[in-house]
Amino acid sequence: MMSPPCQPYTKRGKELDSADPRAAGLKRLTNVLRTCPSAVLPYGILLENVPGFESSHSLSELQDSLRIRGFSFVKRELCPTQFEIPNRRKRFYLVAVKSSKSAVLGTACDPPGQHTERPLEEFLVGDPERDYYDEEYKLPAHYLRYQAALDVVTRSSTESDCFTGAYGR
Repeated sequence: MMSPPCQPYTKRGKELDSADPRAAGLKRLTNVLRTCPSAVLPYGILLENVPGFESSHSLSELQDSLRIRGFSFVKRELCPTQFEIPNRRKRFYLVAVKSSKSAVLGTACDPPGQHTERPLEEFLVGDPERDYYDEEYKLPAHYLRYQAALDVVTRSSTESDCFTGAYGR
């Protein structure tokens, strides 16, 4: 499993791609993959990143290394909501396996066709009868002006949005 830093590939960032120092780890792994002995190659690789990674030079280099070493791979842009997880956050995924095992790729990486929206309360851990709107969890009044940006949800909401430190800068 690889999840290299996303900042070199984000639209909100500088989009420096492989020139960004934070991409150095992935460059190193790509070179190791290309040159390591066959006996220590992994059976498979899963990589996750932001959708902008799909058009990056870093991905192109990784794909070249995978092909050279006999891997088959599929790429997908997926959102957790496609798998009945109520959080909107599109991500790029690459799944690679040694070519002799490529039959496992098929449509295994495709989301199910139809899904049912489920309320967030089905995913909560704890006492379902407890009132989660007590003082301990109540959003302070001075934050209400940011309600749209903060994606305030209730137990009956069927989706939530991802919120990261880069939003609102």
